[in-house]
Amino acid sequence: MNTPIERPDYYAVLGVPRGADALTIRRAYRQLAASYHPDRHPGGSPLATVRFQRVVEAFGILGDPERRERYDAGQAIDAPKVEEGTALAELFGSVVDQLFGVKARSLQPGPDVLYRLDLEFAEAALGTRRELSLPRPDPCARCDGRGFPLEHLPEICPRCAGRGEIQRRRGLRSAVEACPDCDGRGHLVVVACEACEGRGRVEVRRPLRIDVPPGVADGAELLIRGAGGAGRHGGPPGDCIVRLTVRPHPLLRRRGMDVLLERPVRVFDAMAGGWLDVPTLEGPRRLRLAPNTGDGAVLRMSGLGVAATGGARGDQLVTIRLEWPTGLSAEQAAALEALARQSGPETFPRTARFEAAVQSAPDEGERQDGRRA
Repeated sequence: MNTPIERPDYYAVLGVPRGADALTIRRAYRQLAASYHPDRHPGGSPLATVRFQRVVEAFGILGDPERRERYDAGQAIDAPKVEEGTALAELFGSVVDQLFGVKARSLQPGPDVLYRLDLEFAEAALGTRRELSLPRPDPCARCDGRGFPLEHLPEICPRCAGRGEIQRRRGLRSAVEACPDCDGRGHLVVVACEACEGRGRVEVRRPLRIDVPPGVADGAELLIRGAGGAGRHGGPPGDCIVRLTVRPHPLLRRRGMDVLLERPVRVFDAMAGGWLDVPTLEGPRRLRLAPNTGDGAVLRMSGLGVAATGGARGDQLVTIRLEWPTGLSAEQAAALEALARQSGPETFPRTARFEAAVQSAPDEGERQDGRRA
C-alpha cells in the first residue's frame, strides 16, 4: 500500500483555484510579491521572510507547467528552495526576476564592440602595448539590469501571459514569435528606471591593456575575447574587435618584412665615400658609403626591418639616389669645368670606352645620304 505524499497546498498559498490559468497564477504571485515589498518591512520581519519563502516555492511549482502537472498528479517533486538567512530585499528581487522573467529567459550574449586604434609606422612594425578606454554597455547597477525599480513593479503582459512569445499560424504552419506588445519581455514597464531609462544597461568606460603583435598591417583586426558588452540574463560578454590604422612614415615604407628607404646623396659625397645618417624603425643609425657609389645602389642593413612574432626580423634596404648640384654660380661652374679638363680618361673609364666605340663605328649617316628614296 502506497503512503500518500504529504505536501503543502500551493494553490492555497497563492490564493487561486486549482483550475486557474497561467495568467491568473502570475497575477496572484505579483500581488503577493508586492505585499512583501522590502519597503513594507524595513525591520526585516522573520515571519514575512518565511511566508515569502512559501510564495517562492508555490510559484516554482505552479508556474512551471511540467512541475504543476506532476504536482496535480500527486507525484513526488522537489520544490525550489530559498536558502535560509537570505535578506528580504534579495528574496524580493529573486521573486520579481522569476515573476517577470528578467533573468529566467534564455541567455543572450553581449554585443561586440568595435574600437579603432591608430598606430605609428614603427609601432605596427615592431609591436607595442596600448591601454584602451572601451565604452561597454553594462547592466544598470540601480535596477540590477531589470529596467525598472522594484518599488514600481511592471504589469504582466496580458497578450502573452508573461511568456514573452506568442504562437501565430500562417497557412498550414505555426510559428512562435516574440510578443509585439511587450517586445518579448513578458511584462509592460509602468515606471522605467531613471538611471538607464528602462534599457537595463548603461554605458561605462573601462581600461583594457592589449598587446599589439609585431608586423601588423594597416586594416588588420585584433579579437579580444570577452572584452565586449555584458550579456543579458547571465549570458556571456561579447568580444572587442580592435581595427588598426597604421599611419604612413614620412620616409620609410614597407615591402613584406623589409623596410625601404631612398636616401639622396650629393654626388661629391658619393665620390668620396663616408658615413651617412639614415632613419630606421629604432631611430637614426649610421651607414657606411663606399667611395664612388653609383646611383641606384642598394645597401642592406640586416635585422632592421619588420619584426615577426617568432623574433626574426627583415632588413632595411637603402637605395642611393645621387643628387647633382643645381643653381651654380659662374665661379663654381668654371671650377667644375677646369676640373673636368684636368681629368684624364682613366677618371671616367665608362665614358672613355663609349666615346672610343663611337669614333670607331662606320659613318651610317653618310651612307644613307647617298641613297635614293
